[in-house]
Amino acid sequence: MIDTDTSLPTPLGDWIDKGYFLELTGFTSGQIRGWIQRTWVRGVHFQTFGRTTAINYKEAMAWISHGGSDPMERDSRSDFNTKASSTPKILKPTRPTTSVQLHQRYSAKRKCLTD
Repeated sequence: MIDTDTSLPTPLGDWIDKGYFLELTGFTSGQIRGWIQRTWVRGVHFQTFGRTTAINYKEAMAWISHGGSDPMERDSRSDFNTKASSTPKILKPTRPTTSVQLHQRYSAKRKCLTD
């Protein structure tokens, strides 16, 4: 269970180093990178100082405790999913590639390289 206590004393106030945040919470660097790229707001949840990423501990933990969304913000992905479910995507059947076709492709590429 993740400790959601937001009263963490740091010299920079609520801002802590990304590596220290990873140690405290147990999340991976990839998870944090995904949140930064997709949903977190620069200056609210994270900030970069040169090549160092700082995370606002209180804002990040509030975001995590609300299930990965801001409580005041409507989730636009749910609208997208409901529209997508009303019009199902039809997939065409595919044939597996045979070993003969693979050999022909390899031979053609090799012939082009030697010419």
